[in-house]
Amino acid sequence: RCLSDWSSDVCSSDLLPFLLLSGSAAILAGSSPSALATELIVNGNLESGTTGWTLSGGTTISTYASLYHSATHYLWFGDDNSTDVAYQDVAIPSTATSATLSFYYNINTSETSGTPDTFSATIRNTSGSTLASVGNWSNLNGTTAGSYSQQTYNVLPYAGSTIRIYFTSTCTLNGTKTTNFRVDDVSVQVKTSQTKIISLSGNLAFGSVAVGSTPQSTLTIYNTGNSTMTVNSISYPSAFSGSWSGTIAAGGSHAVTVTFSPTSATSYGGTVTVNSDATSGVN
Repeated sequence: RCLSDWSSDVCSSDLLPFLLLSGSAAILAGSSPSALATELIVNGNLESGTTGWTLSGGTTISTYASLYHSATHYLWFGDDNSTDVAYQDVAIPSTATSATLSFYYNINTSETSGTPDTFSATIRNTSGSTLASVGNWSNLNGTTAGSYSQQTYNVLPYAGSTIRIYFTSTCTLNGTKTTNFRVDDVSVQVKTSQTKIISLSGNLAFGSVAVGSTPQSTLTIYNTGNSTMTVNSISYPSAFSGSWSGTIAAGGSHAVTVTFSPTSATSYGGTVTVNSDATSGVN
């Protein structure tokens, strides 16, 4: 609606009130969600000593004889008359789409009869109760010292809970016959859906203003997803401007100054379009 009098011309801007007054956005260029990978194990390569790990019995973090899978440390169990333990607790996100435990193990022994020396990997709860067996080995599985094998296990069924990755050995010395169990490069890789969720807030209904004036207002773009969102450009109808492109971190926002610059006594309006790689949001 435009008004005119002897001293000035004024016009009103009604920039799609149902769109902008509610603070929503038209997402023109979006993308499909992809997987975001996260490592949950702390110090899985054992290069930071005992950080992240709880050890008991005779378990040590060793560099002896360079018998590691990847340089230069590994967990060493056995070679004694005791029960050796190493474990770490990890929280599997409820939003996980995949979750895989993996580790490398090596067994070498001079005990070739019976099974006096055993080693196991289990999934436990934080109270220590066993939830699942990942693998069981003994001195009969011995190979060349430093020759590692990989073990993997699906821990997605434990999404939304904290589990304990638990390694233990029990050995009985038979004279000079001993067994060594080694573990290295422990990992729990979790993938969650990568989201970039866009929303807007701000009042861009400028009302009646004088021709030639340039009032401004603020449009705030939010990213309520879990990954960084990229805004490529913002498109405006005639008489409105406010250029910006850049990134918004997960949980972050960016304020854009929007200027209304009417050049004649008429009504102005239209749609503001935020072009981004958002995976979802209010249209």
